[in-house]
Amino acid sequence: MKWLKEKTWKEHHHSVSSFIYPSTEFINNPLRGLRYIKSEIVPFLGGGEVNTTPEAIYQLHPFLHNIKGSSILLIGGGPSAKVNNWDPCRYDHIFSCNHFFLNDKVRNCGIDAAFIGDEVDLESHEFNSFLSESEAIICFENLGRNKSELKQFKQKNSDRTMWLHTRYHSKIGVVTRMASFFSTLEPDSIDIVGMDGYVKYEDKDKFDHSFQTNKGNHGSIESASNEEQIQNKYKQQYLEFWDHVLHDAGSNVKFANLGHGHPANMSTEVLTEKLGKDYQDYLYDPGLRK
Repeated sequence: MKWLKEKTWKEHHHSVSSFIYPSTEFINNPLRGLRYIKSEIVPFLGGGEVNTTPEAIYQLHPFLHNIKGSSILLIGGGPSAKVNNWDPCRYDHIFSCNHFFLNDKVRNCGIDAAFIGDEVDLESHEFNSFLSESEAIICFENLGRNKSELKQFKQKNSDRTMWLHTRYHSKIGVVTRMASFFSTLEPDSIDIVGMDGYVKYEDKDKFDHSFQTNKGNHGSIESASNEEQIQNKYKQQYLEFWDHVLHDAGSNVKFANLGHGHPANMSTEVLTEKLGKDYQDYLYDPGLRK
C-alpha cells in the first residue's frame, strides 16, 4: 500500500519532486520523454535497441538480460560504505557510481556496471586506469555534461557504454535512481550500502565520503535551503524513494539497508519512524507490503 501521493514536475518544481511525470504519461511527456531522448541523448550516445516502460527508457545492453532473479549490491559513496563490512562474494551483480574507482575496496570488488555522473572527469588517469583493467559497463544517466565528451567516450568505448533515463528522479543521489531502475528488471534482491543522505555542517568532520575525502554537499536542495530545511527535504525524499521501490517499482524485490545504524544513514531514521525498529523485515519480505 502506497504511503504518499507522488510529486511530479508536471505540478511541482523539480527540486521538490521525486518524479518527472506520472507513470501513464512518462514516455511521451513534453519535458523529458522520447523527444528529449531523441534530441539530447541518442545523437551522442547512440540508439540501437531501446526499451520503454512506464518507469524508464533505456538501451538494451546485453548485461541487463542477467538481472532477473539475481542478487544485487548497490554501493554509494556515503560514509556507511567505508565502515560496513559488506561482502562482494555474496552477490551476483555489483553496481556503483561516480568516483567509486578512488576507493580500493570498491574498485577491486568486481564492479559489473558503474553509473557515471557529470562530476567525473572522463579523461582522468584514475578513471581510465580502471577502464583498462576492468570490463565494467559504463552507464550514463541524468546527463548535463558537454555532449562532445559523451560522443568521444562512446566512440572509444562503444561496446561497454549505455544510457538510461528514469521516471524516478529525486535530488538525493544517483543510488536511489539506480535502485529504482534495477527494481524494474525483477531481481530477487537489492542490498544498498553508502546511500546515507545529507550530513549536517557541524558533523562533516565526523563522516568522510567513501569515495572522495572531504566532499561537500552541492545539490539543488543544499544550495537553496538552511540546515533544518535541508534535513526535512532529504527525509521527505528518502521516504518517497522507499515508498516507490517498496510499493511500485520493486514491490516483489527483497531489499536491505546495509547502512542501518550508521549515524549518517537517513534511511535508518526515516524507516524507523515510519515502520518501527524492525523495518528491515518489511524491506526484505514483499509479503508484508501487500
